[in-house]
Amino acid sequence: MKKFSQFINESVISSDYNFKTDVKDVTVYGLEEFLSKEDVDISTSDAKVTWILQPDMREDRIKSMDLGVMRVECQIEIDDGEQYIYFDTNSPEFKDWEIDSQIEFEKDGGVCPDDVEIDYRSKKVIIN
Repeated sequence: MKKFSQFINESVISSDYNFKTDVKDVTVYGLEEFLSKEDVDISTSDAKVTWILQPDMREDRIKSMDLGVMRVECQIEIDDGEQYIYFDTNSPEFKDWEIDSQIEFEKDGGVCPDDVEIDYRSKKVIIN
């Protein structure tokens, strides 16, 4: 049986922990201005958030844990299927957008993105 310190040394050297989470709570702002339309009816699919947990590990402890969002994907349906926008932060058309990760650890140590805000006015995606 391996000691915990052997496990850390062998497995965490190159370890980042990648996750994909489907987030149901998605809000879109500023799409009317972006499309130059008034009174736009919007619905969205679940957002797929690809995020990473990066432990800063020492031989005797975990010094810190960093959380980062790598990608946000979502399909936006406009006016009951009249038009669709596939939102993907890895797509060239969204390369200038800012991703603002506000994901935080819960009191019990759990962590997961809960909601996504897509703001076409400020070209920003906020993940909470």
